Amino acid sequence: MTHGSNPVEEFFKESQIPFELRGLFYLCQINEQYFYYSYQTGKWRLKGKRVWLKSENLTDFIQQARRYSHERPLPTPLSKTPSTSDHQELKNQISPVTTISKTDSPPYPLRDYQVELIQGIYKHWKNGQTKVLAQLPTGAGKTICFATIASEFACRGEKVIILAHREELVLQAADKLRSVTNQQVSIIKAKYKPNYSLPVQVASVLSLVRRKSVIDKVGLIIIDEAHHSTAKTYRQIIERYPDAYQLGVTATPIRLDGIGFRDLFDELVCGLTIKELIKQKYLSRFRLYADPNPMSTKGVRMAQGDFSVKGLENANNLIQLSGQLIESYLEQAKGKRCLVFAINVDHSMMIAARYNQAGIPARHLDGTTPSQERQEILEQFRQGKILVLTNCQLFDEGLDIPALEAVQVAKPTKSLTKWLQMVGRVLRPTEDKDYAVILDHTKNWAIHGLPTRERIWTLDGVEDTKKTKLNVILMGLSLKKRSPLLKLILL
Repeated sequence: MTHGSNPVEEFFKESQIPFELRGLFYLCQINEQYFYYSYQTGKWRLKGKRVWLKSENLTDFIQQARRYSHERPLPTPLSKTPSTSDHQELKNQISPVTTISKTDSPPYPLRDYQVELIQGIYKHWKNGQTKVLAQLPTGAGKTICFATIASEFACRGEKVIILAHREELVLQAADKLRSVTNQQVSIIKAKYKPNYSLPVQVASVLSLVRRKSVIDKVGLIIIDEAHHSTAKTYRQIIERYPDAYQLGVTATPIRLDGIGFRDLFDELVCGLTIKELIKQKYLSRFRLYADPNPMSTKGVRMAQGDFSVKGLENANNLIQLSGQLIESYLEQAKGKRCLVFAINVDHSMMIAARYNQAGIPARHLDGTTPSQERQEILEQFRQGKILVLTNCQLFDEGLDIPALEAVQVAKPTKSLTKWLQMVGRVLRPTEDKDYAVILDHTKNWAIHGLPTRERIWTLDGVEDTKKTKLNVILMGLSLKKRSPLLKLILL
């Protein structure tokens, strides 16, 4: 690029600083960090940041920028750019083995695609894009990835905050972080006593937003289930730490209306698709059975970007539907541990009652279920003492239930995010699970497609590269009696 001759550009050239004119600003590279400099006001800022800082002159700007870049070096893996083809070498560089285990390998070895995802995140940070969103399908190990990154920052003495919006997600993240870092982790949440001096803090958003100035000099903010990050509470917390790196993680980087997050993040890094992960046996194969008489959404109004709960309740005979759920479970998933998604609490409780009446041990859970009781029920489910869990908005996202073998969807949704989060619960593989079962009593599969549909995620939203071809076959228990469900098979 050819630059005109002026004092500012001559100074940059003499100082051997790469630069490029961007309208009223110069984009400069100093110590592998990128800065904007206003030749009109003399103010400057780090690329990706909104806060402008003052400088007396060009020399003062250069000195400040150099000090800043030296004070905020990136974690060790960015000190050099290893070849992505040499995955084992890259794993050794990224995994902080010496800090997490006295054995020869970490408790959660990184897979190749996780290594590539992490390296992609670091690459953008290195280029000055400090707000990065990472996408990885449900069950592919997002928590392990961000725990590894948090460990790198903690080992350098920088504080890390992980934000989550539900108790289960807070506790799950804290457990993984303890395992990966081999260090104590503080929990900021009601009924927990935090230790603000620890380098890693896992916080409930609602708790931390009320506690101002309890944590200083944060180096990294991680937003778990980042599709919730548009909420005002998240923004209030993040704005307290303008100099912190930001990492959002989610399986579905879109809002309920399908719009992306270009307004909140600088870059998006995507991992393998569900189809690729199934092929490599990191996720389970599945069979999806669709009800030929799905729940009705006719005349149901929209509320907050999705079907109105009250409208769905009025449009469907929930008592009759709960009986149909039992029949389909017995035909396609008998004896399997199944998670049911209901439209509201009453619907969920009704389904659990019908299952118990049919002699199938079931329990209902929702946000009001006491924590201790919730954990006891989940443990009984893992042991197979309870076969069916019904819920309303409790397990839609985030929570790991490895024992899960089937999901039953009785909750119509306009949201691709909600659909993928629900069916993604069952795709985690286990040794004794040959395939997962998805029982869809809605039109969700027809509206949004199978989990394996090819999608291109961007900061502007999602694009379907092609429609997945389906071969729909009517399955019967015998020649005299046909199953009420349709089996969908990928061609």
